[in-house]
Amino acid sequence: MALKGFRQFISGFDIYGHQIKLLYNGEDTRKSLVGGILSLISIGLMLWYFIVQIMDIAQNKASIKQAQNPINIAQADITMDKTNFDLVFLINTQRPMNVQEIYTYIDFNVYFKSEEFIVNDDGELELKSSVNNLQMYQCPQDRMFNSTLYRNFTKAINLSNGLFICLDKNEKFKLKGRENAITFQIDKCDQTFLDSYYPGTKCVIKENLLSDFLNNTKLFTFTSQQYFDFDEFENDPIKVNVHVDKFNFQYYSQYELTYDILLNKVTGTDNKLHEQFEQFDKSFISTKISQAKVLDRNNKGPAYFDIKFQVLNEQNIIERQANNFVQALSNVGGLAGIIFGFLAILIAPLQEFLFYQSLLKKAFLVEKSKIQKEEGNQVHQSRKNSQENRHEIKKTLENPDFHTYLRLIRKLNDRIPFFYSIKTAIKQKFQQIFCCKKQRFQQELFELGKELIEKQFDISNILKDLRSFKMINSVLLSKFQRKLIPNFKKYLLTQKLYHQRQKERENKEQSQLQRANKSVIKSSPVTQLMIELFGHNKNPQNAYNQIVIEKIFMGKDKTQKDLSAQLYTGLLRQFIQLNIDNEFEENKIQGPLNQETVSYGVDIYDGRNDGNRANKVEQQFQPQQIIRKITTSRYNSDDEKEDEVSVLKRDVNPTMRTKLAPINTFQVDKNAVDKHYK
Repeated sequence: MALKGFRQFISGFDIYGHQIKLLYNGEDTRKSLVGGILSLISIGLMLWYFIVQIMDIAQNKASIKQAQNPINIAQADITMDKTNFDLVFLINTQRPMNVQEIYTYIDFNVYFKSEEFIVNDDGELELKSSVNNLQMYQCPQDRMFNSTLYRNFTKAINLSNGLFICLDKNEKFKLKGRENAITFQIDKCDQTFLDSYYPGTKCVIKENLLSDFLNNTKLFTFTSQQYFDFDEFENDPIKVNVHVDKFNFQYYSQYELTYDILLNKVTGTDNKLHEQFEQFDKSFISTKISQAKVLDRNNKGPAYFDIKFQVLNEQNIIERQANNFVQALSNVGGLAGIIFGFLAILIAPLQEFLFYQSLLKKAFLVEKSKIQKEEGNQVHQSRKNSQENRHEIKKTLENPDFHTYLRLIRKLNDRIPFFYSIKTAIKQKFQQIFCCKKQRFQQELFELGKELIEKQFDISNILKDLRSFKMINSVLLSKFQRKLIPNFKKYLLTQKLYHQRQKERENKEQSQLQRANKSVIKSSPVTQLMIELFGHNKNPQNAYNQIVIEKIFMGKDKTQKDLSAQLYTGLLRQFIQLNIDNEFEENKIQGPLNQETVSYGVDIYDGRNDGNRANKVEQQFQPQQIIRKITTSRYNSDDEKEDEVSVLKRDVNPTMRTKLAPINTFQVDKNAVDKHYK
């Protein structure tokens, strides 16, 4: 028991259960040709778009997003070293000169300056600036990230005609605060430096010699330009490009050059399945010249070159997301939702019309001759003529013979399934709108049939039908008989399969027989069914055949009552009406019925009293006491019945009157009445 409850508890979480729905021809939707064509076009478009997405994935297509945002360098913890930054300077002379000779004309100064806010010993915030002097060294060929361009320069320019200088390869720059800059200056010769490193060497101070040297000397700056290769998916996407700038020395001019160092961050994923897999996060530094000025200088003036590499307080953020399979499905699904939704709204009226058209064709028949008459603007038959036709058909059914059956079958063949074509519907709708014509007959039939179907599909009507069926089932069958219904042989699948195979063989034999014998009478299924019905009507045991025939040709015919039943019904109707009217008036004056003793001229006795007295009520209304003269035994209409009731009303025994008497209390059980009608 506990295991069963646990299984039911787990089953309650099932989200993949089979959806239960009503079906139409075995489908959960009504299929149509127009809908099928548009669906194939939509599916083809979705398939084409999905193939395009797959091709983009195969070709490593990706979406790129890029933004440049401010950054707090002090909190970013960024360090510049040989892995992300490098620079080299080349002093290129026209004649061969060694390093010592070059230093007799010019000198190099390099320092790193940074500014940051710190808290001093007194707890106050102050701006602190720090300057670190750096040393320059001769550069080997493997600097600048082992760039091919740099190696070619070192091979092309003989060392005797040039000097490659750079920072120490292990130099690191910790970025701190608001300003971070590396400054490289080329100034006149420094005698102190010569005395320290080259004792006995003197600086060249003659202006003509200095001018001749400077005019024949060039400066090359090599800066690293790291960048992100958007099309690289196999190897490291961070590439290095070496940029070279060339400048000429001038004795009376000074160059002020500014290079911006930009911090970059790259995130993304290269996975072809989903963007959450194989994510990467990389950083790199790019350098680019931003400003170049040429200023005048004098003999005592500033340096020949003042080159500044400043770090920007901004960060360039790049995001690359490779196209993946899940994204392709999402894109196709989004497009499919737009297209399918638009087309569904566009053809919804047409699909609704086709649905009701199909249901009406299967559920309702129409008389072809009447449609032709109505659409041909012929005069309608009057109700009197229609009533005469019903009486004529009724007389025909009372005296059946072969000719009668033939006429009835021909009349029945005039009934065809109601089919309201799209062409006719559009034509009549346009005529009604633009030509101001009244609603046509077929259009009225369609609207009426649609209304009937919608009412039949209403859940309240379905519940009423189920309740009626259950009641009829309970009346006709006992409890044990109803429980034995599932055991009927017709509900055996094996039996149904054998029956289906037998039917297929019979249909095949019948088809072969018709092809072999062309003289076989070809008739409609309705004709065959009517022949069988007329034949079985001769069997006295088939009590319902005559009812079926009358329903087919007579429609809704009121059930005929004999004279005694009609008299009793009229008297009962009069008695109930008088009682209800007087009860209503007394309740308005005296209150509820069970608070006052009421009598209406007819004593109502408790079941515990003498049984003979209980019949007195009915004896007061015996037809033999009140009928003066009855000339007919049947009534042809409700109007005739109402006339007869009026006659009965005039001939009722005078004892039928309203009075008050202290007899047994007549109480109404309202709950019992409500239960009866529920």
